[in-house]
Amino acid sequence: MTKKRAKLLQRWALEACGAKEFIRNLPVLYGRQAKQGIYVCLDIDETELDGGMDFPDVRVVLVVAVLKDGTRKQIGEITAYNWERLWLSAYESEGTAREWDWNGDTACGKEWQQAITDLYAGIRD
Repeated sequence: MTKKRAKLLQRWALEACGAKEFIRNLPVLYGRQAKQGIYVCLDIDETELDGGMDFPDVRVVLVVAVLKDGTRKQIGEITAYNWERLWLSAYESEGTAREWDWNGDTACGKEWQQAITDLYAGIRD
């Protein structure tokens, strides 16, 4: 898959799962300095683009919390596969994730958004 197709997949995924507005309203994480808050990283990892004989599943969104002390913690992601499947994850604790398998509507995206917001509220202070 080319990076251009991966960006198209990213747009489709955000629209399909209903997370487009939520992600659009988050600041993009750039550079070393970031204030406390929830940020989004929309960079496509080019190492994920080679699926060999199959289409790759690509992480299209990464959500990062920046804590009061400047620590960064990954708290969620969206992974997409060939305009067919989406998986949304919220990392509740080390090694534990709450996951949603997209079923064609936006309900799982809304639940994911609420889980991300709740996770950040629980760790921000």
